[in-house]
Amino acid sequence: MVFYLKRIDNQITITLKNGRIVSIFWGSALDFNNDVYEQCFEWFKLVDEYFVTSFAHRDVQESKKVFLSRIKQDDVHLLLAKYEQNIIGRAQLIENKQEKQSHVGSLTISIHPDFQKQGLGTEMLKILEEKAGSIGILKIQFEAFEKNISARKLYEKMGYDEEGYRKNSVRLKNGSLSDSILYGKILK
Repeated sequence: MVFYLKRIDNQITITLKNGRIVSIFWGSALDFNNDVYEQCFEWFKLVDEYFVTSFAHRDVQESKKVFLSRIKQDDVHLLLAKYEQNIIGRAQLIENKQEKQSHVGSLTISIHPDFQKQGLGTEMLKILEEKAGSIGILKIQFEAFEKNISARKLYEKMGYDEEGYRKNSVRLKNGSLSDSILYGKILK
């Protein structure tokens, strides 16, 4: 059970299953000044096996440049989670600007390994869905790596349906190929 402590404007404070207090808020590129991105980059590498874009072999400054460029675009809504002074979760809701698909959004979510399976992903997903509905998105769709069992359980618990497979769409570090699963949900 996750408990809301307070909701103030742009920030929600919650207590995770393990008792840690985390703040969730809408972020921007300004939240990544100084060494904040570098700290995130270190834990991104820990969950690299679940990202389409690999962080393991990238230069931190090049990665930061690409990341900041993307989140500055007006079709990206960035949600951050912070524990103490460290960002430990990030999620993005991305609007589709194609006219015939403008009712569809996509998302990404990543959480520091020390904060997984504590209810944070569920809360961040709920907030993304609320935001999506408020800006006219009727459907959310995305893909997850087949071997990311924890994330898949979360998505299915939250009402996302498997809509298809992409066979051998991901090359893993060891050179093997893995499938990804397409998920979707019509928002109510």
